[in-house]
Amino acid sequence: MTSILDQIDEFSKAEKLAILDEQFLNLAGNSTVDCLSVAQQHLWFQHQSTSSHTLCNSVVAWRLEGQLNVSALERGLAQIVHRHEVLHTQFPLRKGKPVPVVSDPADFKVTVLELPRELATHMETELQHWLSVEAQKTFDLAVQLPFRASLLVLGENEYVLALVAHDIVWDEWSASVFAWELGSLYDAFATGEPSPLQPLPIQYSKFSNWQAKQLDDDRLKGQLAYWRERLGAEPLHFRLLTDRPHSSVQTDTVSRQYLRISRNIVCGLEQLAEQEGTTLYTVLLAAFNVLLWRYTAQEDIVVGSPVAGRIGREVEGLIGRFANTLLIRTDLAGDPGFRFLLKREHEIVLGAQAHQDLPIEKLDEELFPGRESKRDALFQVLFELRNSFAQPLKMHGLSVSPLKMDWRTTRVDLHMIVDKTEHGIEGCIEYNPDLFEQLTIRRVLVSFDALLTGVVKNPDLAISKLPILSKIDTEKLLFDWNRTERAYPRVAGV
Repeated sequence: MTSILDQIDEFSKAEKLAILDEQFLNLAGNSTVDCLSVAQQHLWFQHQSTSSHTLCNSVVAWRLEGQLNVSALERGLAQIVHRHEVLHTQFPLRKGKPVPVVSDPADFKVTVLELPRELATHMETELQHWLSVEAQKTFDLAVQLPFRASLLVLGENEYVLALVAHDIVWDEWSASVFAWELGSLYDAFATGEPSPLQPLPIQYSKFSNWQAKQLDDDRLKGQLAYWRERLGAEPLHFRLLTDRPHSSVQTDTVSRQYLRISRNIVCGLEQLAEQEGTTLYTVLLAAFNVLLWRYTAQEDIVVGSPVAGRIGREVEGLIGRFANTLLIRTDLAGDPGFRFLLKREHEIVLGAQAHQDLPIEKLDEELFPGRESKRDALFQVLFELRNSFAQPLKMHGLSVSPLKMDWRTTRVDLHMIVDKTEHGIEGCIEYNPDLFEQLTIRRVLVSFDALLTGVVKNPDLAISKLPILSKIDTEKLLFDWNRTERAYPRVAGV
């Protein structure tokens, strides 16, 4: 079976979406909240089984400068929590299983704090410390709301707003939905206007019920068969070469190294994508796989790639856990030219996207039942191209800027994140410092830049011939370290 939208090929995409929307709306009349989605079940059990409960916490924060209407902000935050049932849902055990229970949204309160005056001289350090503390406060999912908001007053007309949500109710798309709704509500409430937001057509619980029905009716059996064929019956053995071995006491902390690709190179990559009838995402993914091959000498490479998982208009404006991860398995045997590899990668990506309805957690259960290791067996490397759905927070009369936080956790060894901007590509690698040295990751990023430059110059070149050294490093290797004309002092008797 192909994806839900592709089951009826004779219809246009718009008609397919309409059919899917009708399926969701048919569930809207059922007010029973009786099951967790597959992703929620996985996250609930992960929360219970790991000692690092904050591994499942997501954090977003903004610096606000200007005359903030605190009352309007608090009212806007409370309205969003009331509007989205999942944000005021608890997950107690009933008959040995977690169940979602919608609680009173009035239980939500915004925490307002002031930065002590004596700490103002070390504001940035104290701010990062405060964010770290907020991020690492655990949720008791059985009795607490899975979402909290804090406002830190830094000084006159200067604030930081921090949101912490458990991943059981949150993903990156949810953060964008939240930012857009908060900006709209704040602007309305600050000027005495009513909420401009339309009522939600369904709640997240209806998606959970719909997904359960899909699985119960075996409608995704064909998708499972596709992934079984793609991945095989044995666990995949692609592993990165790390500076230090995995350890039983390894932490989940993350470090970052940043990347910038010039606009000229990005334009060249987009031209190549257009020539081959594919996308910038596929070109970058193919190049990243080549890089992994060059560093590991492994020809069978599996990379996880996040997708929004929001099929259907009715769920686009919902906060909740919809995100899924596709598995991109690439065969780099035979040293093909990059253009030839790109054609192959294009078909692989299309196949994965057409079978994205099966949650990866369900796939993991089906392929490896009873697996002892809780580390993701299916992949340990993620590649992500951030999409344009990300919405900045805008509040009238205020300067709003997102805050980068030093604290974050990771469930994989290596996560490459790229984001197309007007200046080219900006991105980073998030990695576990228990496994990799900082210099190693820096070299990987330099190599990726060099490789993309080589792809633009000659996309037909064999992948083994594409450069992975910067111009400076190449000159050192070929010239500076191979100079034989210098005079060496004679040693007596030689």
